[in-house]
Formats: sequence, structure tokens, C-alpha cells
Amino acid sequence: RSLERWSTPLRNLRDRLERLESRLAASGRSGRFRAENLRPEFLPAVRTLMSDEHLLEGIEITLFGEKTGRRYDPKFSFGVFSDGKLVGAILARRAAHDIVLVDAEAVARPFRGAFDLVHLLLLRAILQPSCEFGAQRFVYTVDKNKHAETGRMARRSGSQLVREGVQLVRDLANDP
Repeated sequence: RSLERWSTPLRNLRDRLERLESRLAASGRSGRFRAENLRPEFLPAVRTLMSDEHLLEGIEITLFGEKTGRRYDPKFSFGVFSDGKLVGAILARRAAHDIVLVDAEAVARPFRGAFDLVHLLLLRAILQPSCEFGAQRFVYTVDKNKHAETGRMARRSGSQLVREGVQLVRDLANDP
């Protein structure tokens, strides 16, 4: 896999969200969606969504306080629901005194599009607790082959490319 690690200053994200907020209000589309902090009962749906998008494959997703798996802080991890169904999720945790590390974000295919309302709601949800925590930036990794649009969006939003690399993955279960 060809990977890029990006760092986005929260001030850039806050400015972008403010510009999009007026479009969101004018569209009248946000009424049927709600963002909530992730709770343990949401994890099966989150695992399914992440698996469908080939994110965090083979990694057990848990919340802080549980003993196994990669743990996410429910204060920084959110789901967006439409008519009671999970349609988007973001999994994040504090990584340092001024960094929130976003390990994965997924939006169900039928809810993607040019306006990308679900993505906007996820970013809006995570921004407030991040600012309260004192974070100055989000750091996230992009698989260039699977999520090229995320890399283009990072460039447009003034994000900084921190690192590029290749991760070799071997399927041991199917290896002769």
C-alpha cells in the first residue's frame, strides 16, 4: 500500500467548516442526520462500516476502558446516523498534547457525494472536543490507491504532507 501521512491545522478546518455551514443550512438536508459520540453498542455497526471500506482490516476496534484491541477515545470518536442507521464514523484518539490522531473515517457509499454532508457532520462533531482539549492539528494517514480524493482534499485545505511510504501487507491465512 502506498501511504501518505497528513497534518491539518485545526484553524484551517475551522475556516473550511464555517464556509460550508451556510451551504449546509441552506440545503435543509441536515435535519435527518445526527452525530453522536461512539458508545459500545455502536461498535458492531462501526466494524461493519470500516470493513466494507477496507479500513482497519484485522484490527479489533474497542473503546477506552476495554482490555483488548486498538482503543479509541469516545470523546473524539463519532458516528453519524440517518433514520437510526450508522452512515458514517470517525475513530480518533489523543496522540500528544496538541494532536488528535484520526485513525479512520468512513462514509457509507450511498451517502457520499459532492456536498458530502456526512463527512462535514463528522468533522464538525470532532472539532469541538478537539479544540476544548487544546489540540492544534489532526494527523491522519491516507492510502493513495484507495482514497485519492482525501489526499487532494488535504492539499486544498492547506494540510502538510508529513511522510510518504509503502506498507507491505502479506495475507498469512492464504499463504502456502
